[in-house]
Amino acid sequence: MKRIFLLKVTFLLCFFIVWGTNFVWGDETVYIDIAESYNICGLNNGANQPVNQLYVHSQGGNYGEAQIKFLLDSKFDNTKVKSAKLRLYTISKETGSNRQTDPINIYSFSGLNSNLSKKTATLQNESADHNAKVFSYGSGNTRNYGFSNPVSIASTTLASFNASTTTDIDITSYIAGLSSASAGTAVYIGIQAGDAKPTNLQLAGYKHTNASQLVIEYTSELLYSASFTANEGAIIPNITIYSDAQRQTSVANGTLVNGNTYYFTASFEGYINYEGSFTVNGSNPSVSFTMTAKVIYSYTVNAKDGDLFLEELTSGSYYKDENVNYHYKQVINHEGTLYQAPATSSAYKTSFTLDTNGKVVNHSYSQPATPVTGIVFLEEAENLFTQGTGSAADTRCSMGAGGYASSKTKFVTLAPGKYSLTISNRCSGDRTAIHKFYKGDDEDPFFSANGKGYNLEQTSGEFTLMVTTDLYMLGGDNNQYVDWLYIVKTGDAVVTPTISDVGWATYCSEYALDFTGVTALTAYTASVVATVEGTTVKFNKVTGKVPANTGLLISGETASVPVCASANPVANIMEGVTTETVKAAETIYVLKNGTSGLGFYKNANPFTLRANSAYIPAASIGATARGFISLDDEATGIKGSLTPALSEGGSLTPTLSEGEGAWYDLSGRRVAKPTKGVYIQNGKKIIK
Repeated sequence: MKRIFLLKVTFLLCFFIVWGTNFVWGDETVYIDIAESYNICGLNNGANQPVNQLYVHSQGGNYGEAQIKFLLDSKFDNTKVKSAKLRLYTISKETGSNRQTDPINIYSFSGLNSNLSKKTATLQNESADHNAKVFSYGSGNTRNYGFSNPVSIASTTLASFNASTTTDIDITSYIAGLSSASAGTAVYIGIQAGDAKPTNLQLAGYKHTNASQLVIEYTSELLYSASFTANEGAIIPNITIYSDAQRQTSVANGTLVNGNTYYFTASFEGYINYEGSFTVNGSNPSVSFTMTAKVIYSYTVNAKDGDLFLEELTSGSYYKDENVNYHYKQVINHEGTLYQAPATSSAYKTSFTLDTNGKVVNHSYSQPATPVTGIVFLEEAENLFTQGTGSAADTRCSMGAGGYASSKTKFVTLAPGKYSLTISNRCSGDRTAIHKFYKGDDEDPFFSANGKGYNLEQTSGEFTLMVTTDLYMLGGDNNQYVDWLYIVKTGDAVVTPTISDVGWATYCSEYALDFTGVTALTAYTASVVATVEGTTVKFNKVTGKVPANTGLLISGETASVPVCASANPVANIMEGVTTETVKAAETIYVLKNGTSGLGFYKNANPFTLRANSAYIPAASIGATARGFISLDDEATGIKGSLTPALSEGGSLTPTLSEGEGAWYDLSGRRVAKPTKGVYIQNGKKIIK
């Protein structure tokens, strides 16, 4: 794509900026400092002693004046003087009300009077400051000893001067009338007290901190302001004007231009720069030029370990044959395994030349010497918290930024488990606990990272979650930030139920549990099953997950059971407690090794359940049950059922675990080879 533009140079009698490169008339103010200042005579005038005050003072019997010398500036042209002011700074003045109308007269003169040569410092720029004090006395004074060919150019009164401020006296007519003056011409200004004898007016002289000045405002200078007119399209390029073909010296707005050739560069995002020139010769030159749009190519940057694709780092489009700059990650999580970019002492950023369309750049990563696996979370901190860009973040941080948290800020939710948190952080010097990490609403952090100087440092901390938990960070600022962080799951959070010497126990956990893969112990829930022979209490082996607060019967050996985030409800008549709890008499069955052997006994009296234990509610079995429920225990272990003992005429009968025909005594214990006595078989009493 090409767009045509017209560069115009116009001369206008106003100051404004419009489309086109415009040369306009404007104003310019020049401030000329004192070249020399002198005392002429008077009491304590400091003759031949250079200081830096113009001192206007009346003293009987003495007479004096002050002189100031200015050198006109290099641009002086009396025809372009718009205004001229003698700007005098007052150090101090007479404050009496009867003195404020005393006159102060301003003169011009052609040079120093030779009669004063013995009473003044030499008329040269000495290394020390010069001094001038003005004295007058008597009425009708016209002698003007200090002035050669004096001409009155202005007058004012003492009231015009205020301490520690400047007073401007208009001398435009005098300066504008200097038709023969040019750059460097010496101009002498004299200050004299009037007949009424003003006292103690001290003005700042040569090299004083607030030295007085000659202020000249010029007009009708030929100034320039650059912009342009577009013949096609709405884009507005930037134009820079130069005075040399090498384009090293730019011409700023307000620069005086003459009949010379000037050079310009036009630039605009997405277009190739255009360079041209024009000549100022009194006419209105115009230059037409065409800007060509740059060709756009696409690109993709991938993170790879050899042939293994890890992730896409960035993609986009930019201009053909120009450099694409991008930041990249220091660490990457790929399917739970950590990969890192090669170590660098500078920024994690680089560039490439976009020389082909659809270019693919592969950025190399590899596993660290000690592999890190089990990553469940990895993120750049600036994506989680307030972005930290200070303290060289762009040149130090992965992806060019870090993150900090002025208040506790959530960054991840994790399921139960054992974890390790690793962060890369940066601090301004050594700091203690600069970045703190919290579980949920905990007041105390589970991990605090110190700062170890001005470089990025990696630190790690271990923690365990028993329930699904939100994690938070607090700390840092724009100069003390976390670069990135990742979390590795190192194991399961577990509970460890205790099993008695007889190999059985009840258990209840405040956490959801996962028995998948647990072999050292077996857990059971309980249910009541109605059969043709009666009602049976049956235990069901747990092979997966159970919710928190599930009452369980367990057998085997003491072992660890993993905690899980949640579980679906299970059918179960057993109930559990996680804190010590008292139950009323005759309301529950508890596991005991009592007079009738190991089984569940009904509590005849109020019973205190220990924390993390379980029981069978009496109401779930029925009112006709006896006070004891036996466990079906053979050498091969439990077979999946509990047999309740029957009271005389009771309705609860055992469930047969190995088919019909099993024998039980009246206590509900299975009998392999019955002898003489009363037994139960297939739900009926049989006498042998």
